[in-house]
Amino acid sequence: MKRWLIAVKIEALPKTMLPVCVGMGLGYGITATAQWAPAVLVLLLAVFLQWAIVLLNDYADREADVRHAQAFPELIDERVLIAGVLEPAHVLSAGLLAGASALACAGGLWWLGYSLMPALAAGGLLLIWAYSFAPLRLNYRGGGEILEVAGTGVVMPLMGYYAMGGVGQIESIGLLLPVVLYALIAALASGLKHEPADRDNGKKTLCVWAGASAVKRVIWGAQILSRIWCGLLFLSGSYGMYAVVLAALAPALPMYMTRRYDSRADYRDLASLSAYKKSLQQAAYLTYAGLLLDFALR
Repeated sequence: MKRWLIAVKIEALPKTMLPVCVGMGLGYGITATAQWAPAVLVLLLAVFLQWAIVLLNDYADREADVRHAQAFPELIDERVLIAGVLEPAHVLSAGLLAGASALACAGGLWWLGYSLMPALAAGGLLLIWAYSFAPLRLNYRGGGEILEVAGTGVVMPLMGYYAMGGVGQIESIGLLLPVVLYALIAALASGLKHEPADRDNGKKTLCVWAGASAVKRVIWGAQILSRIWCGLLFLSGSYGMYAVVLAALAPALPMYMTRRYDSRADYRDLASLSAYKKSLQQAAYLTYAGLLLDFALR
């Protein structure tokens, strides 16, 4: 069991589950009706999509990960395929099963009347294919970060929103912009640790193309934009007090830590990079909590 928990990167679930929950909160805030069966199905759908993402990406990247581990062993996280505790065929089969399970959950939602959910789920799986597999392999060709943002910052919250609120209030989608921004931040920050290995493996990430300093400037700008957006929408009446306190003001403290470690946060100083990424995660969680509470309780 432990090897499979490592394989599916159980600690990464919040990266997909929280955007879904924020989307659900927005949908519930519009309808004021708790839809329990769709809520359970869409959360299961998100879990299966997350498992499909990590398993299929690890399978597709197995050769590059071996080179990564040989050249930069201190810069790679635990991988079951590198450790040899699982066979590639087993990881591929589990990834395909997770994808099929996601489609089954989407089918259940379709049966409940959510006719667009299979298309959203299929879109998420297509993003995985375009990211990791031939002929596109955009994780290598460039644009992998865009696909990651499209998945965790757009598809995931839209699934949660649709499951709770339908599509009747499409103009409310702009309220989810901070989720998109933090999906971008997470996608960019993940490349900071792997910059030399990605360069050796021919991956054209933004960090490889523009350098860590440029990536961190984009990350900082995205955080500032999220604070400004939350403040402006509070002033306009679109956000309430939970959003302004937790999503606009409270992240100032972790952002101070982000700035403190900014200059040293790269693969050459893993302790500073860990503190830097932790501060980004804390700011993201505060933002998600503020939006979720604001949508669901106001």
